[in-house]
Amino acid sequence: MMNLIHWRLLLAVVDAGNITHAARQVGMTQSGASQAIAQLEHHLGAPLFTRERRQSVPTALGLRVAHEARAMLAALGRIQALAREAAGAPGGVLRLASFPMVFSIILPPVLRRFRQLHPAIDVVPLEASDSEIEDLLAADTVDVGVVLNPPAGRATCPLGEDDWVAVLPAAHPLARGASVALAQLVAQPFVLATGGCSVHAGSVAADAGLALADVRATVME
Repeated sequence: MMNLIHWRLLLAVVDAGNITHAARQVGMTQSGASQAIAQLEHHLGAPLFTRERRQSVPTALGLRVAHEARAMLAALGRIQALAREAAGAPGGVLRLASFPMVFSIILPPVLRRFRQLHPAIDVVPLEASDSEIEDLLAADTVDVGVVLNPPAGRATCPLGEDDWVAVLPAAHPLARGASVALAQLVAQPFVLATGGCSVHAGSVAADAGLALADVRATVME
């Protein structure tokens, strides 16, 4: 059975050219979005996209269906606006910034629940790094930002937390014991992630009067 999420996803794939990116925009997982597109194509009895490497390119039929779907959703938006106006219900746009991992793993169920509770509010996602999100918030370019390390004093709502673990080769000398002393660990060669991992790793060491002695590579995500 087709519903509004199918049509919104269809347009997101047409606009983004990629199912993974489109899934993030509508608050779905990549596998859920792929299944939804497959259901839509099965219901219509014809392919709407061709898959070329990592791109999803609309077929001629896909373009025509997308054109009609865009008009349909625009009309629905006008109807909903009329209903909100008559009922005095609030509506609007919420600009949300975060980094790709959060959009693909953490936010989909949160956004689905938000849309159920506030169907009149459109969520516009924007991918950015931790530091970029802080700049966007300071400039009032976005309304909400999901970051790893919010500054002290900022109004926040925790979405989750991670444990810190040492990832070592099985043959590494420090892997033989049940625990590792921090002084031993910070002396090892590090592959250091940017954003919150870098901040926390540095602060944990600094709090103990230590420092990361050998950062071999810095990576994102």
